[in-house]
Amino acid sequence: KRIGTAASMPGRYLFVPANDSQAKPIVRIATTPQSESDLRPMTQTELTAVAESLGGTVEEKISDWKERENVQRNGREIWRYLWLIVLALLFIELWWQQRSTSRVRTSDPVPSLSRAAT
Repeated sequence: KRIGTAASMPGRYLFVPANDSQAKPIVRIATTPQSESDLRPMTQTELTAVAESLGGTVEEKISDWKERENVQRNGREIWRYLWLIVLALLFIELWWQQRSTSRVRTSDPVPSLSRAAT
């Protein structure tokens, strides 16, 4: 059963299950204007205007969309950059280690030990 105007118009609708006469009717209110159900394709300018008003963009190629979707879903890969930083820190540590041990050898802080060994 329907209360109100035609089903394509905003209004109040009453649904009664056909199989169960004892079931409680379901009431639905439709307030959406019919113009929102217009399925005509939008022109490029209309599409761009709607996307900009929603803070989005229009992707022309499927590959661009897939790339953007992948970044949005999985984020950016930073493990490569982290490994480069770790590797750089290891080289700095190695350089620092060699620099500090070469100073100890050249300055020879305990001369008695080096003379006693000979």
